[in-house]
Amino acid sequence: MAKFGENIKKRMDELKKKGENIEKAIIRAQTDVTIRAVEKAAQETPVDTGQLQAHWGSDSTTTPKKYGNKYTTELANNIGYASYINNGHRVRGKSGKRTKGKYMQEQAVKLYKELLPKLINENIEKLVKN
Repeated sequence: MAKFGENIKKRMDELKKKGENIEKAIIRAQTDVTIRAVEKAAQETPVDTGQLQAHWGSDSTTTPKKYGNKYTTELANNIGYASYINNGHRVRGKSGKRTKGKYMQEQAVKLYKELLPKLINENIEKLVKN
């Protein structure tokens, strides 16, 4: 009987360890996908001086931070005119003329949403196989 109890305890410890590793696998996936989203936003950003493009990397938070039971990352660009390039804007002095937006942020978020579930599943499958 003691052997049965030891085996159960051993299996419970293994499952607990896998649970901790699953959380790490999700965090790793979220980090990787956020980095790809930042790269996508930078890639889609038009370049004049390069400052707007560079700020995707420096202003975004790619390492997940835990808030309650959620992990969050942030895709950001704190350059004052970033929203005008992203969303488009009215052209000064030309009545009714507008510049179309480049929608860099939306393209990056779309990529994030497409890749995250896939990468989480891949990481968990690798973990379960081991």
